Amino acid sequence: MGRLTACIGGLGVCLGLGVALAAAAERVTQADLLRRVVDLRRLPIPAAGERTGVFSSAARIARPADASSAPGPFLRRTDGGWGVMAEIEGPGAITRLWCDPPSGPLRIVLDDETVFDASIEELLAGTTEAFAQPLVMPPSTSCVPMGFARQAVVMTRNASLRYEVSYVRFAASTEVERFSPKLDDAARQALTDVQRILQSGPRDRELFGPGKRPMPVAIEQKIGPGEKLAETVDGDGTVRGLYIALTDRTDPRGNYPLHRVILRLFFDGDSQPSVEAPLTAFFGSGFEPARFNALALGTDKDLRVPLPERRMGQDRFMYCLYPMPFRDGVRIELENRNTQRKPIGLLVIMMVDTDTPPEGAWRFFARFRAEQPCREAEFRLLEADGPGRVVGLSLNVDIPRVGWWGAGSGLAWLDGADAPAYWSTAGDALLGGGGGGIEVGTRPLAGVTRTGPYGKSSGYRLLIPDSLAFDRSIRLALQNAAPGDQRDLYYGAVTYWYAAPSARHAMTRVEERDLAVPGLRFPEAVEFETNIRTPNWGHPLREEFTDVEFSGGVAATIGIDGPVQVNIPSDRQRTVRLKLRVSPRKPFDQIAVLDPADKPLATIPYARTTDGVFEVGTTTLAPGDNLFTVRAPRGTILDCWILEDPE
Repeated sequence: MGRLTACIGGLGVCLGLGVALAAAAERVTQADLLRRVVDLRRLPIPAAGERTGVFSSAARIARPADASSAPGPFLRRTDGGWGVMAEIEGPGAITRLWCDPPSGPLRIVLDDETVFDASIEELLAGTTEAFAQPLVMPPSTSCVPMGFARQAVVMTRNASLRYEVSYVRFAASTEVERFSPKLDDAARQALTDVQRILQSGPRDRELFGPGKRPMPVAIEQKIGPGEKLAETVDGDGTVRGLYIALTDRTDPRGNYPLHRVILRLFFDGDSQPSVEAPLTAFFGSGFEPARFNALALGTDKDLRVPLPERRMGQDRFMYCLYPMPFRDGVRIELENRNTQRKPIGLLVIMMVDTDTPPEGAWRFFARFRAEQPCREAEFRLLEADGPGRVVGLSLNVDIPRVGWWGAGSGLAWLDGADAPAYWSTAGDALLGGGGGGIEVGTRPLAGVTRTGPYGKSSGYRLLIPDSLAFDRSIRLALQNAAPGDQRDLYYGAVTYWYAAPSARHAMTRVEERDLAVPGLRFPEAVEFETNIRTPNWGHPLREEFTDVEFSGGVAATIGIDGPVQVNIPSDRQRTVRLKLRVSPRKPFDQIAVLDPADKPLATIPYARTTDGVFEVGTTTLAPGDNLFTVRAPRGTILDCWILEDPE
């Protein structure tokens, strides 16, 4: 264990491109708005008169103002037949546009001037100077800010379009430069800087400003079950970067061990943590570590700090760049709640800005909440007092069947209102996907780190240019919209927000039940280990002795060379589409399956898969027992059958 207070070379990771926009700024240019996209330094600073919001197709369909004049997802229709998606009074800026499917005409009118009149595909292709990647994230999302002084109107003729239009509205005295697709020199330079930060990460000097040197505070320790790592920094300042790395030669074994390590941060001597969350969930990775680099969060930062026990490519840091101001000290704790005997080695580095925070700076909060299963119509993400702003979300979902979990909207009730003021379209819009689903892919402001046709999905959304502002209170929730309106989904989420140090919230402390990750749940799984009828077939293998999840927590390790008979019981005669799940980490030569009449059903050659699920074929089950024959090489790990209705 040790503490370092000298500057460590190469650690100054930063974002200080632009200054925060004041509540009554004399003029806000397109260059200012572009820099705002990556400006984390402004997030703890209150901005009087600044409001954020969203227009969405989901909100219009759920609560149309006038169904006769605005059928479907639009506010209204113009005399020319255009459907109005959003109509915003200024001064302000459009901060995000999401469309699915990305097709059809699109017209954007700012201060009575048409600044875009072409197809949605053209805007979201990311191939023009003003609408360039990675601010544009094909095929569905644009985070190009578009300023206006008086009014913005967004229109389309695509009546089947799902959409979100996010915006920020500034104080009435603010003069905002109208967006132009022809960039001036200042906007072009700002765009270049922002693209670099989004693509490659910020440079060392940009977080603290030119010529300033941060104070690094480091502690390294191995923590066993029930033990804590802890360190305190006295005085005042701002944590500009929090970095945590594993120091052992190999990662901890078992399923989701870092989900059972709790991170806590206490500010200004408070007895209750402002930050409390499982380690991997806090850094946006979800259930387990997955390599990604986003703007404010990630798991794959190279700090060029030697970790001698780690192999090449393993010496990576999880990181959080949300600023964390404090006036009377900050304390960090990491508690190991695993039961394995082997300790977990951790290195923690806090990069501290020793300047006194601005007067009135808000505190950083991040709290975890889980429901297993979620029985309510909405999964509550946050209830808090203000003023403040929500700046991000890390989400875990587990669904035990084939189907799309994200059909529900994200909802926000602001300042005690009875109806939601913020109504997002669906889970794919929230995480930057499209097409009524999500695919693995990570980007600077939104992404998905894990997904599957059933099972576990993880993703994140960073609300940097479009943070969700509130004056007195906020209630944030995600509609629980499982297929068939079933109530058996697991939700776990970390919400990140800023508010006054004295602000209250209703988020409870992390308890033991919150650290439980749902086991692997397949629809209509029939376990191998309890249904093999052949004597001396091998032995059960429990998942805690592996790094693989098994259905029911146990699989069957075949210990003989001959065939084994496996029963598939059924309460009726039915035709099923049969699948076989094996350990995805254990290769095999081939597996042959014969039906109860000893007719060959399938011969399955080994192929590397992420889930270990292989197609067997369509077969008919009789009421009662159905004895199938499986020929698998000795040492094959068979998990379960999966029964599905034929398509």
